[in-house]
Amino acid sequence: MVDLSQSIYPVQPQQGQNSILIGNLREAFALQQFSANHEVFLHEKADFQVDNKFVIEIRGKNKDKRQISDFDKSFVFMDDIEIGP
Repeated sequence: MVDLSQSIYPVQPQQGQNSILIGNLREAFALQQFSANHEVFLHEKADFQVDNKFVIEIRGKNKDKRQISDFDKSFVFMDDIEIGP
């Protein structure tokens, strides 16, 4: 299982001690949400595998499903997309 202790404050030291990367923040948020009620593992081609069933890739609005298209139960969780009128 994935250790949450290092994922709560994702930082990029090259840009300053407290500079949060949006990609790391997205993944940390998703990891915390999934791990509350599910077993979460790292996956070699995606970000996570949940309950040994679902392959999850976390990305911004420009990501498609090509990276994980070989897996039956795979999903892309997107951020930074507009909804509504």
